[in-house]
Parts: sequence; structure tokens; C-alpha cells
Amino acid sequence: MLTKGNIFAVLGICVSFCSYAQNPGLLLLPKGLSLDKVSWRDSIYRFPSFQPGTLTFSTGFTPDENLKLNYNLYLMRIELLEPNGDTAWIQPLSNIKQISVGNRQFKRYESGFIEVIIDAPIGLGVNNYIRDEKREYWPYRRVPDVRGKPALLDRYYSIAQTFYFFDSRMKLRRADKPNILALMREHRKEVDRYVDDHQIDFNNEEDLRAIVDFCNNLKEKQQ
Repeated sequence: MLTKGNIFAVLGICVSFCSYAQNPGLLLLPKGLSLDKVSWRDSIYRFPSFQPGTLTFSTGFTPDENLKLNYNLYLMRIELLEPNGDTAWIQPLSNIKQISVGNRQFKRYESGFIEVIIDAPIGLGVNNYIRDEKREYWPYRRVPDVRGKPALLDRYYSIAQTFYFFDSRMKLRRADKPNILALMREHRKEVDRYVDDHQIDFNNEEDLRAIVDFCNNLKEKQQ
């Protein structure tokens, strides 16, 4: 189940975010450097240190093992800290249902893991990741961003997040008005009115929590 991934040193160094005159707040990976050489290398992880965690299979079985886990924002995967200090990554195999990392839960979907904010008939999840913001260009062609490799040219990143709704089958839908209305066809008018009356911002976690709670309450009353 576990496949060796790239090795990252887990160092107790404070994260420093690079700021540049023309790129304020962006993280710079300079030409020719690999990720382990930059000051913001620790910021590739969701949590400041590897957390105690558990893995639950689709059968409901949870092995009684002392795992140390973290989520890699740069490579968008859950990693396991091994006793020798190396890391391995957990593939999103079909027999895995969910993984806990500290007090956070990650559910498996088709191609990865989504961090759960609300787990209910209509769920709310977030994908935290490091987004490619700007790359330098060779004449006439764009240099690809190959994650985990030294930069051929300067690269700039930012820490970002995207919210999703999901159902019991773990089908992800981008968190927006059309998708919440599609999930709530039987209560479309009530949900549409709630969104408009409360001016729901679909990029705001507090607003998304409110609309998902409202929808799940409607479903509960229907039963």
C-alpha cells in the first residue's frame, strides 16, 4: 500500500514566506534549486509537524498502529513518517475509506484525499495546496512545472485552497451555487432563496458551513 516517495527532511525550522517587490507574498523556488534548499521548505506541509493518525479501510477495519502522518501541499498527498526519518506516501487505493491526521479527517475520492470540514449527507471538504503562480519562459515555449525536481527557471507559488461539496459516494463538486442547487433538487427553491438572502460567498468557509448545515437540516426534516 505504501510507495516510497521523495525524501524530505523534517526540520524544526520556522517557515519564512518570501516577499518580492513585484511578487508580494509569493514563494520563490529559484532556478537550479530543489525544494529542500529554500527557506520555506517546511510550508509544504498542512501541519507544522507529523501528527498521530489512523487509516480506515472500506471494510471498517482500522489497524492498531502508531502512525505519524502529514499532508504534503506541494505534491498533494498524505505522507507517512518512517522510524528512520524517511517519508513514504499513501496511495489513494480503492480499499481505503479515510485517514485521520491529528484531529482532521481525510476521505478518499477517485484520485486523492479531500480534507473533511463537514461529513454528512452533503459534505464539505477543502483541498489545501501550493499553487503555481508564475514561471519564467524560454523563448517560444513554457517550461513545465515538474514537482519535486530542481527548477529550470525561477518559479513562484502561493498557498491556496479550493472548497468542494461531496455526497455519500464521494463524488466531488466545486463549491458554487449551481452545484449546491443540483445536490438539493428537491429543495431547490428554499436553497436558492437562502443563498440569495444570506449573500453566501462560496469562497468563504463560514458561509459554506452555513449553507451545508441548512441543506442537511432540510434533508433531515424530509426523512
